[in-house]
Amino acid sequence: MSDSIIFAGGTKKVKVKSNDLSLRDFYNRRNKVLIIRDAGGLGDILMMRMIFEDFKKIMPEANVTFAIPNTYTRAAFWHPYISEVANSKDVDENQFGIAYNLTTACVRYEMKIRPRADRHRAEIWTAYCGIKLTNPDMHITIPTLIKKCAKQKFHEKIRERGRGYVGLAPVSNMVSKDLDAEQIAGILQGIREMGYSPFILHNKPIEKVDCPILAAPLDQWLALIELADYMITVDTAAFHASNGLGKPTVAVFSWADGKVYTKFHSKCILVQRHRDHTPGWTCGPCYAHPQCPRTNEPRKPCITEVTSKEVLDAFKELVEAYPLDGSRMRLKVIDEEPELSHTQG
Repeated sequence: MSDSIIFAGGTKKVKVKSNDLSLRDFYNRRNKVLIIRDAGGLGDILMMRMIFEDFKKIMPEANVTFAIPNTYTRAAFWHPYISEVANSKDVDENQFGIAYNLTTACVRYEMKIRPRADRHRAEIWTAYCGIKLTNPDMHITIPTLIKKCAKQKFHEKIRERGRGYVGLAPVSNMVSKDLDAEQIAGILQGIREMGYSPFILHNKPIEKVDCPILAAPLDQWLALIELADYMITVDTAAFHASNGLGKPTVAVFSWADGKVYTKFHSKCILVQRHRDHTPGWTCGPCYAHPQCPRTNEPRKPCITEVTSKEVLDAFKELVEAYPLDGSRMRLKVIDEEPELSHTQG
């Protein structure tokens, strides 16, 4: 508390304590907004990139700071509506006019309404802050130098392009979302038989899988995804990155509701056992995989029953919807967006 001030009036003295926040402090902080997430994962950090444009629409003069763990800062760089990326451990909330800690907002909301899901996480975060998500764009831009470094790394392992490069992200940080070696092998075989050149994004070798595996720092990792013509990915950060980069994607989901997570990905086909569209399937998505009544194994039937044929059929549909031009360097422009099926099974 600031020093007390004594006013003398006639024979009586009145002692008044001054406010913690001076008018000058208020003036300096009034347009400073802090958004905090003091945990991962990478997919959530990427999804949070969608929310900042709407802050600037409401407060064009605002200085918006995004505070996250240092491990993830490179996933938040180069955003036109983020003024500063800070380490969540070091940031002082008292230096801002308003601060929103969004670390647990989604989990609390999703656990409250499970097994159903009705909002994308970007919608949950913006609602928590009292605003509406109007343009779910991640605004991912990658500097030229980083692209060059990633391209060099890419071509050290992959030379033949074939009909196009297909990035595969079959493993996440949660085994309950992962494809196994047999599923991965079947998908790789089918991709190659179709004439495409696959590569895998992962940070270590995958047992019994014969395919180039690429790992890189976060910014170069994004650039590697940008080099792909198509993506096939489980529910992991690579899915969200492919969304932000506009890559035609086959998304393979397990217990989290893929219909909700893919709603803003305009070039995506979802493969998922889903109560709304899979005949005879009633137990998911559930958001309660640890309590799965069908098995005690880490991987549940919602992912183990997905076949490589389902994934490849979805990939064929994706290629037909978004064919490459003659140079195989970019997608053809399609006059009308095709209607893609959103579930397989």
